[in-house]
Amino acid sequence: MKAVLPFVALLGLAACSSPVLYAVDSPVPLDQRARIAFSSIEVVEVTLPRYAANPDIYRQAADGGLKAISGVSWADDPAPAMTADLVQVLTGMTGARIAAEPWPFRSYAQVRLDVRVTTMVARDQGDFLLMGQYYVAGQEDGFRERARPFAIAIPLPQGFGAAEVATARGLAVSELARQIIAGGLS
Repeated sequence: MKAVLPFVALLGLAACSSPVLYAVDSPVPLDQRARIAFSSIEVVEVTLPRYAANPDIYRQAADGGLKAISGVSWADDPAPAMTADLVQVLTGMTGARIAAEPWPFRSYAQVRLDVRVTTMVARDQGDFLLMGQYYVAGQEDGFRERARPFAIAIPLPQGFGAAEVATARGLAVSELARQIIAGGLS
């Protein structure tokens, strides 16, 4: 019995230390269907800064310091999950054949979309900030390649937590898709 008690106590501690996982839902704005100039798009895995590629969910204090929100994590690896969300929203808004790399179809995609995020953080000042640049590169000669910066701020409620950050990240990806359609794919 004495040998079992430390084991049971250890199991109890392990159960308490498991982080709460937050999935992200990027809503597809079905009322915002858009025509684009391409029928097929390959999306390169989204590049994230080191802290944002980490499973921890961070918030930025007024002094600029980043701190992980205690006891919570993203449910999925952030870069592939964000890439999949972006593909889903772009496909839903355009109806085009869009897939993440590696391109799974026999014929090549007309263009490649490369999104490089420089900032992805919930800020104590009350917003979720997604900043970076995206690139659209054609597979054929004569295509005018494009590079556009983006800065998206989604409001967060006072006293926000990880659930609100996950919702804001999803909304930011949907807004990013809308901006890419308007500025890079039309």
